[in-house]
Amino acid sequence: MKDFFKNFSIFFLGFFTSITILVIGLVFLFIHFAPVVNDIKQGSYLVYDFSGTITEKPQPKDKIFNDGGEIQLYELIKSIHAAKFDDKIEGIIINGDLVSISTVHAEELMYAFNDFKKSGKKIFTWFSTGNNNNYFLSTVSDAIYMPSTNSADLSLTGYSISIPYYKNLFDKYGVAFNVIHTGTFKGTGENYTRSNISDELKNQYTLVFNSLYNKKIADISVNRNIDKKKLEQLYQSGESVMLTPAKALEFGLIDGLKNYDDLLSELFFNAKPKLVSIVDYSRILSPKKTGDKIAIMYAEGEINNYFSGNQLYNGSTIGAKSFNSDIERILRNDSIKAVIIRVNSPGGSALASELMLQQIIKLKEKKKVYVSMGQYAASGGYYISLAADRIITSAYTITGSIGVVSMFMDVSSLLNTVGVNFETIKKNKYDDLYNISRSPTIEEVALLKNMSSMIYNDFTSHVINHRKIDKDTIGSIADGKIWSGSQSVTNKLTDETGTLQYTIDLIKKDLNLGEIVIEEYPLAKSLFDRLKEGQGVAMNSLWSSIHFNSKEIQSLSNIFGFYIINGKKPALYLPFTEIIE
Repeated sequence: MKDFFKNFSIFFLGFFTSITILVIGLVFLFIHFAPVVNDIKQGSYLVYDFSGTITEKPQPKDKIFNDGGEIQLYELIKSIHAAKFDDKIEGIIINGDLVSISTVHAEELMYAFNDFKKSGKKIFTWFSTGNNNNYFLSTVSDAIYMPSTNSADLSLTGYSISIPYYKNLFDKYGVAFNVIHTGTFKGTGENYTRSNISDELKNQYTLVFNSLYNKKIADISVNRNIDKKKLEQLYQSGESVMLTPAKALEFGLIDGLKNYDDLLSELFFNAKPKLVSIVDYSRILSPKKTGDKIAIMYAEGEINNYFSGNQLYNGSTIGAKSFNSDIERILRNDSIKAVIIRVNSPGGSALASELMLQQIIKLKEKKKVYVSMGQYAASGGYYISLAADRIITSAYTITGSIGVVSMFMDVSSLLNTVGVNFETIKKNKYDDLYNISRSPTIEEVALLKNMSSMIYNDFTSHVINHRKIDKDTIGSIADGKIWSGSQSVTNKLTDETGTLQYTIDLIKKDLNLGEIVIEEYPLAKSLFDRLKEGQGVAMNSLWSSIHFNSKEIQSLSNIFGFYIINGKKPALYLPFTEIIE
């Protein structure tokens, strides 16, 4: 009887496992080999209707690992460029209700849309709910429409940022941080040691945000042919918030009132609309295989000393070992004529930043190197940009933050409260440096201050040498200060403003290249690479279910999490990355 139940259990377990594997396999085959739209009809309109996450790095082509929630910026740019020359594409419709985009990425797409319009094709935008970002992108259109109802609205605002300060919370639970700033305006980590914002950090952010605000007002003014002073007054008076479509039309912010279906009927002369989503269109484009090669290296996320990947809270990370390995691969490839490093990073490890810079200097000896800056290229992100032959920044980039931050954590009060006592046995004076169960000594703080000072000197020396900035003026632009992209051009930290595509066009022109082929690093992992790594359907679904977007969680984890991962060593890190667009 025991053997019967034993055999039955084995049979049942085997049968259940086989069925499970079969079902997963069928789901995999269905998703992976599901047909894509490839029959583009004559007279079709390309529809920009993507509301997911736009990334810098290449995304998996296999649908099983990419459910459509993410798309690479350059894939969108290539799609718009291809549509310019596609005889079957009549024009573009931007469905603003399905647009979620940062200002920097909007600027990137607007550059591509303006190039598209040189073909004589039109771009139309429709939305029922307008905000800073989908409206900014819309201003590139030939016409903007909203429905004729008071339920729809357009709200255009200035800027705001809410920064949590944790000192009172930490005091309550007996946790303390000793944060060492090298750079008067280097505010990274001050929200762990203060109850409110410092005057230096507040003034810095106000100056930068004002620069970004003024630039956006100027761009909208030009794109919509609205007097800049009238537009500024509209914002300042609060009249630009919760505008009805009729009011938006009156102020010249839109061009007409009509429903989305009415717009389609007008464009297709009451015939059945022929629409193709930009996501579907991007999947059917054939990559170029012949031409002069330009490599684009993506430096996206926090910088660490190890391998590139993703963190639960903070997303993409740049590992110095991975990045430098890619450079070695590029150096061995004689067919690559030039390299663009696309930087979108708030910084990170000082050591990793230096190791990456050294490797970029080595790369520059053999090939032209240009940097294209994304939303952030600050602190360590700026550090790794320094050796480039040219630095091209978005006007809306946050950069600079030339300074160093170090910290000690102390939970001795908490341990005392809960009745825990750590006894430490050591041989030498600094053997338990960074021991969080006690307060740091005066000598230990001095040791870390000295190390941070040396790193800061290295940082400013690189700026002086690579950017040809006078030693007497470095203090006025370094010292932990942050800058908008526009400001960074003025103070010579960067060379000019422009987009990623502009940088590609520029390097092509400067090197007198013909048709080009873009080779991207890091390479997007293939289906079988991911399967070998154990990234199956279940794991992918689990990751999606636990993805966090809370800015409060990100804020709390950003610096502290990096403090742990970075081995508690000095860092080159932007104070806050919760920029309100």
